[in-house]
Amino acid sequence: ENLLLAEPLANESALYDVLERAQCREFIEKLPSGIDTPIGKSGNTLSVGQQQRISIARGLLRKSPVLILDEPTADLDPVTESALIDALVEDRENRLLIMISHRPSTIQLADRFLVLQDGEVRSFDSYEDMQAAAEL
Repeated sequence: ENLLLAEPLANESALYDVLERAQCREFIEKLPSGIDTPIGKSGNTLSVGQQQRISIARGLLRKSPVLILDEPTADLDPVTESALIDALVEDRENRLLIMISHRPSTIQLADRFLVLQDGEVRSFDSYEDMQAAAEL
């Protein structure tokens, strides 16, 4: 039901696909009733990282032309973060993906970089250009 908030007509195959891509499937399969386990008000029976991944799964399920993620990997371990970033990079073929993050490991594969610094927005075409400007 939580995922269906994003796409009420999604079938079970689509649900499992986004759960896999958002790195949720493993922990969901361990829940007492799997995908049908109640997760409580605001998902309070899940860890913050698990809640975060469920939210990302909803975003992936919804076929909107733009997906905006604010600190999408903040509460994830490096292995889960890497797998999730791979899925998000693959998904950007289907939509505009905007990621807001302070973690270099999250943003290194971006096509463009916008940095807000001292009230000014600066644009960079590569991670290396952005790093070089930061060192000035």
